[in-house]
Amino acid sequence: MFRHGFAFRVNLSTKYTQNTLDAPVENRDQAYVGQREYGDGSFNTILTSDLRWLHLKDAQLSISGNMKFVSWSPAGPNNISLATLYIYKSLFKDHIQIKAGYLNNNNEFVGMQVGGSVGSGAQGVYAVLPYNVGLSFQAVSSPTFNLKWNAPSHTYIKIGLQRSLDPAGAQTTVSRNPTGFRFIPKGEKLLSITEVGYNKPASRNAMMTWVRVGYLYNTTAYANFVTGGKTSGNNGAYILADRQLFSTDAPSHGLYAGGSIEYADPAMNKYTHYFEARLYYQGPFRSRPNDMITLIGTRSAFSPDNVNKLIASGKTVWHNSTSVTGSYSYRPKGWIYFSGGLTYTTGAAITPHVPNPLTVSLQSNVFF
Repeated sequence: MFRHGFAFRVNLSTKYTQNTLDAPVENRDQAYVGQREYGDGSFNTILTSDLRWLHLKDAQLSISGNMKFVSWSPAGPNNISLATLYIYKSLFKDHIQIKAGYLNNNNEFVGMQVGGSVGSGAQGVYAVLPYNVGLSFQAVSSPTFNLKWNAPSHTYIKIGLQRSLDPAGAQTTVSRNPTGFRFIPKGEKLLSITEVGYNKPASRNAMMTWVRVGYLYNTTAYANFVTGGKTSGNNGAYILADRQLFSTDAPSHGLYAGGSIEYADPAMNKYTHYFEARLYYQGPFRSRPNDMITLIGTRSAFSPDNVNKLIASGKTVWHNSTSVTGSYSYRPKGWIYFSGGLTYTTGAAITPHVPNPLTVSLQSNVFF
C-alpha cells in the first residue's frame, strides 16, 4: 500500500480510573470520573492517501472511523461513527495549509495535548472549556474548513469554520447524529475559531517555544442561566504557552514548563475559567528517551449564575475545583505506551458537595 501512496493505521486506547480514598458509590449517585470504577476504550482505524493517483502534490486524503465505550455515560459519548473524512492541501511551499471535511478540531486548535497527563478533569470532556463552546473532538467530528497561514519568523494565523456540536453535549450530538455523517442537524450552527501563535520547534541551536492565543464564537442557541431562555453568541478565549527550559542528549529531550488560561461565558457554560501550570520532562533517562514525567496543577471556576440556581433549589455545591496530578508515561516499544498517574482534587463535581478524591489512573495506547 505504501508504494502506491496509501497507509493504514489502527489505534487502540484503554483507561481505568478509581478513587482510592472512599468506597465506590451507587451508580445513580456518581458525580465524577472515578467515584465508581471507571473504564473507557476506543478503537480507531485510519486510511490515508497522498492522492498521487489524482496527480495532486502536497495533498492528502484521510478517512477514519471510531468506536468508543465508557462505563459512565456523562464522560462519553458511547458510539461507533465516522471520526474524520477530510482533504489536506498545502500551497506556496507550505505557507498556506487547508483542511476541509469532517474533523476533530481539538487536534487542530488550542494545543491542549502538549505535556498532557493521564489525569484529565474529574468531569471528563464536559469540563474542557473549548468543548463547552462547541469545539469538536475525537469521536465527535464535525464539518469544518480550516485555513492556516505559516507566516515568517515561526508565527502563524489559523482560522476555522466549524459546525457546532449540540449545546446539550457530546452524547446528545451522537444521539441526534449516530453515524456522524449528517451535515447540519437542526439547531447546530456555526462556530468560528481564530488562533494566532508563535511556534519554534526544538533544534540544536534553539529551545522549543510555543505561544498561542485564540477566540471562539458560536451562533448556536445555548441555554442561558441568567434569562432562563436560549441565546446565541456563546464564546470563549484561551492563551497557552510552553517553553523548553533545557535540553539533554537530543534537541527535543529535556525539561519543559507551560501554562494555560481559558475562559467561557458564565451565562451559558457551567465551567467558566480554567488555569493550568505544568512541568514535563521528555526523555528523563538515557535508557528511556521516549518516556515522559509530568506534574500538572489546575484551578477551575464554576459559573456563579448556574451555582446560584443550584443553591436556590436546595442543592449542595462547590464553587471551584483544584487538582494536582503526577504521572509517568512509559514507552516500551515504538508503538506501545503505558501511563500511570495520581490526581488529588478538591471540588470534583459542581453538585453535590462531594468529599475530595485521590484518583489513580492507568492508561494504554497501542498504534500499528
